Amino acid sequence: MGQGAASREIDEVRAGVLYICGTPIGNLGDASRRLIETLRAVDVIAAEDTRVARKLLSALGVEGKALVSFHEHNKWKRIPEILSMLKRGKSVALVTDAGMPAISDPGWELVKATLDEGLKVTVVPGPSASVSALVVSGIRPCPFTFVGFLPRDRKERREALARIARRSETLVIYEAPHRVEDCLEDILDILGERRMALVRELTKKFEEVRRGKVSEILSSVRKDPPKGEITLVVEGVATEEETTPSNLEGILPRLREAYEELTREGIPPNKVLSLLARLTGVRKRQLYKLLKVGKD
Repeated sequence: MGQGAASREIDEVRAGVLYICGTPIGNLGDASRRLIETLRAVDVIAAEDTRVARKLLSALGVEGKALVSFHEHNKWKRIPEILSMLKRGKSVALVTDAGMPAISDPGWELVKATLDEGLKVTVVPGPSASVSALVVSGIRPCPFTFVGFLPRDRKERREALARIARRSETLVIYEAPHRVEDCLEDILDILGERRMALVRELTKKFEEVRRGKVSEILSSVRKDPPKGEITLVVEGVATEEETTPSNLEGILPRLREAYEELTREGIPPNKVLSLLARLTGVRKRQLYKLLKVGKD
């Protein structure tokens, strides 16, 4: 997607425009010159937490800005007010506590409402924990599905995982440190054993990436509970083209045993293959080939 060096200087902030601004996720050095100049120039800054925003603005040398709160609990009240500002020619910057607004943070409803009114929306790109975790994980980054935060309720979380269990794309999940162990237990149970990475405190002093199988990461979390912002990058189900005897070698003997035992009990081979396919995420036709190869 890159097109080489930037071809023009930073644009001037325009009246009546909503600026979606990405802010650092832990390292102030990631604040771009364009972000700083945009925050200095806009008339109003809408912030997820005005206290956090004031600290950021002070650290960036941006002073005297009008701040309004915009968060999950007041967004429906604030959207008409911000639209009114834009219609009066005010320029507004939207920021969250860290990263890109509208990605697991308030914002997309405001973007949609602004566009629905025929007003201009533009972006000042910045760091994103999801993409940063993805590229450092060592797991195939494309294609990927951004899941965001799973439901807090365990039943709902397991249902959400079941809906994505057969996806072949890499999964990117946000989780709180006090729920990560339960989340990993459900991932292991519903998605099964696969490669993953637990990424925490990206760009900060205690940045850490734990890589391994789900069971290995779960064991490490039990021994050494992680703190801070956590992103889980989980390998998707292998496609038929990617599924080979070599990367199923560890479970193939157990699959053969299960197949033989169930068929001996009188269950039709076709139904056994369907069951094993659901449990492993391997296509039925490919599973048949693998089991047949194992018998030769």
